[in-house]
Amino acid sequence: RVWNRYAPANPMARGAIVLQALRVGLPWSMLSRQSTAVDLGAATGPRGIAVRVVEFPLEEERKIVVEIDPETGYILRSRGIQRMGARLVEFATVYSDFRKVGGRVHAAREDQTAAGTPTGYSIIESIEYLDTLPDSVFAPWESAGRVVPMDVPAA
Repeated sequence: RVWNRYAPANPMARGAIVLQALRVGLPWSMLSRQSTAVDLGAATGPRGIAVRVVEFPLEEERKIVVEIDPETGYILRSRGIQRMGARLVEFATVYSDFRKVGGRVHAAREDQTAAGTPTGYSIIESIEYLDTLPDSVFAPWESAGRVVPMDVPAA
C-alpha cells in the first residue's frame, strides 16, 4: 500500500510516488532491472547533447526512460512515464552541474517537470557518503519513540 498523508494514495499519486522512489535511487534501480532494459538507441538529449536512451518497463502502466551521456556515463535526464487510461503522464528530471566528491560523481542540480510543466528544482550544496548506515535511517519514526505499522497511517 502507498499512503498520501493519512489516506491510501489514489492511482496517480501512487504512480508518482513509485516513480519518485525509483528516480532517487536511479543507478541502483537501473542495475537491478538491467535484464528488462530496452535500448532505444541514440537521440538528442538536454542541451543538444547526444545521448543513449534506455527504457526500463516497471509495471504495465509505468516505465522509466533514462538518457545517458555515452562519453561520461552520466545520467542527463530521467523520465518516469505513467499511463492513466488513454493518457500518458511524464515526470522528468534533468540532471546537471556534475561534481566529484570522494571519488564519486553526482549531479548538483536537478530540474523537475510534470506533464511538461516545471515543478521545481533541487540544488545539492554538499554531500556525504557513509561507509555504513545506521538502522535508524530505515525506521526514522523509531528514533522518535513511535512505531508505525506499514499498513496503518500514523495519527
